[in-house]
Amino acid sequence: MDDLIIGIKCRVFGEELARLCCDRAAYHRGRVEVYEFQYRLLINNITGAGGSMRDPAEAIKAKMEEHRADAEEMDFISRHILVNAVYELGVDDPRKLGIARKGY
Repeated sequence: MDDLIIGIKCRVFGEELARLCCDRAAYHRGRVEVYEFQYRLLINNITGAGGSMRDPAEAIKAKMEEHRADAEEMDFISRHILVNAVYELGVDDPRKLGIARKGY
């Protein structure tokens, strides 16, 4: 009888996984640049506005930090991958690596 595999199992060579991590880190760094630009535009256009006008700027700033942290995480992982090893991806890994857009 053939092996029974439950669920979707995906194995990736370390070299490809490192490349995916580097690509994903680059994506997040690009998003940081976009949000930094939006943040500067928003801040430069707020002149003497009340506290409620700060909320959009804070939301943009939070997204910048989120993408910056994600880029740092992917950079860290990519530096610690054994390129000759084979890795089995977990259920959330395709989303984290940018292969899938949403979780399952």
